[in-house]
Amino acid sequence: MTNQKPTGDISVNNHANGDFDVVISNISDANGVSAVKVPIWVVKNNQDDIIWYDGAKQNDGTYKVTVKLSDHRNERGAYNIHLYYVESNGQLQGVAGTQVTIPEARLSGDLHISNQSAAVFDILVTNLKEVKSQPRLSAPTKFTLDAGYQVRYDKALYADGHQWISYLSYGSLRRYVLID
Repeated sequence: MTNQKPTGDISVNNHANGDFDVVISNISDANGVSAVKVPIWVVKNNQDDIIWYDGAKQNDGTYKVTVKLSDHRNERGAYNIHLYYVESNGQLQGVAGTQVTIPEARLSGDLHISNQSAAVFDILVTNLKEVKSQPRLSAPTKFTLDAGYQVRYDKALYADGHQWISYLSYGSLRRYVLID
C-alpha cells in the first residue's frame, strides 16, 4: 500500500439540450484502477436524485459518462459531480469533485415568463401556438393557443430536436407546446 493520493481530471461537455458528458482523464492511482464511479446529483433537494454512474473506458484511456436531464427529473441548475475509483484491491477511493450549472431552458421571443413559483411557471403567449399530445413535430395538433393566452406549465423538456413546455390540462391530459 502507498500513501500517494489518486488523481484524475474531470471535464464537462454540455449538449445543446442540457444533457452533458463527464470525461475523466489523467487517471492515476498507485493501487491500480479496476473501475471509475461518478455519482452525480442536483444540488437542489440534496441527494434525492443521486445516480452512481459507471465510467465507460474510451480508446484514448479516458472514461466517459453521459448524463441525461430526464434521469434527474429534468432539473436545471447546479449539479455536483464526484469521482471515485474502485482500486484493484476492491477499495472505493474518493478522488475529486466539481460542479456544473445547467442553465434554465431558453424561451423564444413569443413566450414570456410572467410568474414563477417552486414548480409551476406562467407563460404569456404572444403568437399563435400549437398544442400537441406528444412532444413531436409529427404529432397531430390538438388545438391552438391564441396570442394573449396564459399557460401554467410544470415541465420544460427537449424532445424531437426541439424545446417544449408541458402542462396537465383540466382533464388531466399531458399537453406540449413547442417553444423554439
